[in-house]
Amino acid sequence: MRRRPVLRRYPGGVADAPKVITAEELDAMSPDQRAQVVREHIVTDLDHLPEAFRQRVETTAARLAEQLRHVTE
Repeated sequence: MRRRPVLRRYPGGVADAPKVITAEELDAMSPDQRAQVVREHIVTDLDHLPEAFRQRVETTAARLAEQLRHVTE
Protein backbone atom coordinates (compact mmCIF):
# COMPACT_ATOMS: atom_id res chain seq x y z
CA MET A 1 0.00 0.00 0.00
CA ARG A 2 1.37 3.39 -0.99
CA ARG A 3 1.27 6.12 1.63
CA ARG A 4 -0.08 9.54 0.80
CA PRO A 5 1.74 12.72 1.79
CA VAL A 6 0.80 14.28 5.14
CA LEU A 7 -0.64 17.32 3.38
CA ARG A 8 -3.42 15.18 1.90
CA ARG A 9 -4.39 13.65 5.23
CA TYR A 10 -4.76 16.87 7.19
CA PRO A 11 -7.01 19.57 5.73
CA GLY A 12 -5.05 22.37 7.41
CA GLY A 13 -1.75 21.00 6.12
CA VAL A 14 1.27 20.17 8.22
CA ALA A 15 0.12 22.56 10.97
CA ASP A 16 -2.82 20.20 11.68
CA ALA A 17 -0.71 17.04 11.64
CA PRO A 18 0.05 15.61 15.08
CA LYS A 19 3.63 16.10 16.23
CA VAL A 20 5.69 12.94 16.03
CA ILE A 21 7.72 12.31 19.20
CA THR A 22 10.95 10.49 18.43
CA ALA A 23 12.53 7.78 20.55
CA GLU A 24 15.42 10.14 21.19
CA GLU A 25 13.03 12.79 22.52
CA LEU A 26 11.28 10.22 24.72
CA ASP A 27 14.63 9.00 26.09
CA ALA A 28 15.50 12.56 27.10
CA MET A 29 12.26 12.93 29.10
CA SER A 30 11.58 12.00 32.68
CA PRO A 31 9.12 9.15 33.30
CA ASP A 32 6.46 11.71 34.25
CA GLN A 33 7.05 13.68 31.04
CA ARG A 34 6.77 10.50 28.94
CA ALA A 35 3.54 9.55 30.70
CA GLN A 36 2.15 13.04 30.01
CA VAL A 37 3.03 12.77 26.30
CA VAL A 38 1.22 9.44 26.09
CA ARG A 39 -1.85 10.84 27.88
CA GLU A 40 -1.93 13.86 25.55
CA HIS A 41 -1.94 11.66 22.45
CA ILE A 42 -4.74 9.27 23.43
CA VAL A 43 -7.82 9.78 21.26
CA THR A 44 -11.11 8.88 22.93
CA ASP A 45 -13.50 10.38 20.38
CA LEU A 46 -13.66 8.69 16.97
CA ASP A 47 -14.72 12.01 15.44
CA HIS A 48 -11.20 13.33 16.11
CA LEU A 49 -9.58 10.67 13.92
CA PRO A 50 -8.88 11.18 10.22
CA GLU A 51 -11.78 9.61 8.27
CA ALA A 52 -9.61 7.17 6.30
CA PHE A 53 -7.95 5.88 9.48
CA ARG A 54 -11.29 5.54 11.26
CA GLN A 55 -12.69 3.53 8.35
CA ARG A 56 -9.67 1.18 8.47
CA VAL A 57 -10.14 0.68 12.21
CA GLU A 58 -13.86 -0.03 11.82
CA THR A 59 -13.26 -2.44 8.93
CA THR A 60 -10.60 -4.31 10.91
CA ALA A 61 -12.84 -4.45 13.99
CA ALA A 62 -15.72 -5.87 11.96
CA ARG A 63 -13.44 -8.50 10.37
CA LEU A 64 -12.03 -9.54 13.75
CA ALA A 65 -15.51 -9.69 15.30
CA GLU A 66 -16.63 -11.96 12.46
CA GLN A 67 -13.61 -14.23 12.96
CA LEU A 68 -14.30 -14.39 16.69
CA ARG A 69 -17.96 -15.20 16.05
CA HIS A 70 -16.90 -18.21 13.94
CA VAL A 71 -14.46 -19.41 16.60
CA THR A 72 -17.00 -19.21 19.43
CA GLU A 73 -19.85 -20.96 17.55
